[in-house]
Amino acid sequence: MLLKLNTDLLSIERAAAATAKDSAQGELSQMKAELENAQREAKRLKELLETNVAPEKEVREALTRQDIVSAAVATRTAALAEKTAMLERIDTQLRK
Repeated sequence: MLLKLNTDLLSIERAAAATAKDSAQGELSQMKAELENAQREAKRLKELLETNVAPEKEVREALTRQDIVSAAVATRTAALAEKTAMLERIDTQLRK
């Protein structure tokens, strides 16, 4: 009876962990897309700065945005790794 209850609780935890992992994967994908956009924009503005068409302030802002989004990608990558590890721990417990 206790083993069945424990298995049921782990199954519920697993479902929640799988949902959290899927969510983390979605957030990471979104941040990666934002990073690509930020990188393109920074590159475009740098090229315009070289021809004196874009103000330096705009280029600095684009580079800052790129750095911020890059940090967000790193954070989301770590969150996904954490959720994946949690799901693997639960799967290991369920196999016992």
